[in-house]
Amino acid sequence: MDDYIIFEFRIKYKTEEGQNIFILGDSEDFGNWKEAKYKLKWTNGHIWIGKYNMKKNNKNIKYKFVCKNNNDIKWEVCPDRILSTNPQYLKNLKKENGKYILEQQWNKFSIIFNLYHQIQSSNNFMSILGNADFLGNWDQNKIYEFRMNLEKDENQKDVWRKKIDVLIEKDIKDMDLEYKYLICNDNNYKNYEKGKINRHVKIFFKINEINDEEKFFLLTNPKEYKSLINSIIEIEDSNFIAN
Repeated sequence: MDDYIIFEFRIKYKTEEGQNIFILGDSEDFGNWKEAKYKLKWTNGHIWIGKYNMKKNNKNIKYKFVCKNNNDIKWEVCPDRILSTNPQYLKNLKKENGKYILEQQWNKFSIIFNLYHQIQSSNNFMSILGNADFLGNWDQNKIYEFRMNLEKDENQKDVWRKKIDVLIEKDIKDMDLEYKYLICNDNNYKNYEKGKINRHVKIFFKINEINDEEKFFLLTNPKEYKSLINSIIEIEDSNFIAN
């Protein structure tokens, strides 16, 4: 098994009698988007789980969760999920007993914001606020809810990091996000980045059950395109300019 990466899917979904959760995707194991053949197993707490062995260096696999009852199939409305064995993306996943855990939620994906910026005082911390519910709607009372964690990246450089979950409740074509970072402390100090122009990320995606073309990407300034790998997408920022 040294040539394989072992994943374990975990998704919470409360089904009704006769319903089951499957994975459909663009591989033979996942039914080539046509046949619901990879069935997850129900466990306590309505957590559906499934183990999958993926060969290292295999091409990425696009997939979605579906809820199936006889011939009725309900698809997620979030962007295509992408399964990858690339070590660059595995680092964001928890590992248990040799398995990489994909803890996922129906119609949800995650954005990880990374900010490379050193602050002078150990009493200060970084926070992020923006123009969406999952970014606090610019409410400065939520700086602790959106407080970032100081971590080390793969090159042992300090990075402020925050993982944000995004729920897609209906079919939409894009999401236009604006946000800024703040330096804060427990004495009610809040220092936004300098300037009136906010950071900007536009997320485009097309929900298409045929899934013959990948339509999810990020557009930032400068222009940058990324995919939703292992249900996570990362944004790397720097050049914080304090007032």
